[in-house]
Amino acid sequence: MYAATKLSFKAKLGFGTAELASSLTWTMFYVLFLFFLTDEFKSGQRREGLYFGVISFSRKISVAIAVWLVGIILSWIGYVPDAQQIDTAIFGIRMLYAEVTALFLFVSIIMAYLLPMTKAKHQALREAIELKKAGKPWDEETIKDIL
Repeated sequence: MYAATKLSFKAKLGFGTAELASSLTWTMFYVLFLFFLTDEFKSGQRREGLYFGVISFSRKISVAIAVWLVGIILSWIGYVPDAQQIDTAIFGIRMLYAEVTALFLFVSIIMAYLLPMTKAKHQALREAIELKKAGKPWDEETIKDIL
């Protein structure tokens, strides 16, 4: 009973981690929006559609590669479909499903934390874009590190 409860907890942890990772992925599109602003400031053009097209295509390719890699990893750990799984296969599935997902999530959170954009820099960038569009002088000093 204890093992089944522990496995159930790990599965729930994995689902939660996977859901959180998916949410974080979509939250990162806000970061891309900030990138779009810096691109607009530099180029004077709005190219969000182009970027989202590339991002969407890249995401489809990465999901396909991830599914392929999971299949390869499952065969390496000894997974056999429609059969009683050996202990190493069960352990490998647990590691893939919860711990590896949590590791990638942790790395993503750290990378997001290290982004140089702040609310003040975002506002300064938007103001600089508006001033540039109006043909007025703008100050790049407050946004120098994000350009």
